[in-house]
Amino acid sequence: PQPAASANAEPMAGAATTAADSPGAKPQATVSAAGATTTVAAAEAPPPATPAAPGAEPGDAAPAFATLLRTERQGLRELAPLWRLATADDDPCDAAARERVQCWRGSLGLAPLRRLDRPLVLTLRDGAGTAGYALLVGLDDSRAWLRVGQRTQAVTLPALASMWRGEVATYWRTPPGWPAGSAAARAELAAWVDARLSRASADGRAARPATDPEPRAARIAAFQLAHGLKPDGIVGPLTLMLLGRDAGPGSALIEPRLQGAPAARR
Repeated sequence: PQPAASANAEPMAGAATTAADSPGAKPQATVSAAGATTTVAAAEAPPPATPAAPGAEPGDAAPAFATLLRTERQGLRELAPLWRLATADDDPCDAAARERVQCWRGSLGLAPLRRLDRPLVLTLRDGAGTAGYALLVGLDDSRAWLRVGQRTQAVTLPALASMWRGEVATYWRTPPGWPAGSAAARAELAAWVDARLSRASADGRAARPATDPEPRAARIAAFQLAHGLKPDGIVGPLTLMLLGRDAGPGSALIEPRLQGAPAARR
């Protein structure tokens, strides 16, 4: 089976597959800016097309297993056009990396999935544990919309839960300075994180840049706690995805969104 982000995760070619935000984090690097340091997970355009609004009628049944995609790679290929990524015959993660987009796989519950608010490849399993794959393109309080090829099916959340155990894969657009290899890249990433934390702060005031690692780590942990992530103060891909989305008008990293997700976006 295709694993979730864990210590046993099988690497995806050309991609960072685990994050500090999830179990089994890989080694981390230290980011410095204005005399401060921040620990970040080690490495791993034009606006993308937005998926069409889900048009399937609500249904109680999970999709027929035989209709699902057979591999996660097929799912990532079907997801790529929503990001305006040209995968051709390449590995989809290798092709995405050439456009500063990374693949990410992990395990999410519904609450963080709603907040992440982007199409994903779901790993679905039958009674024997055999994996099949579908795109999640829409979500509301009671239903999810799954797409395979040209067919979109609405299923209730209990029906989804009968086949889905939280395993997901998706793309994410990396911020400036990621991965933080050189000192200049670490400073660029730290400045980006500081600016996004300030813009995403609850009171809307521009906070001063952190001058040592503790204040920044505390602000990161508070942001993570508010968004349903483990509040470890470490900036990994999930935290960066949410920082990019929540940074305010004109500052977000432009990425496709789920359809039919009401108040869960905030």
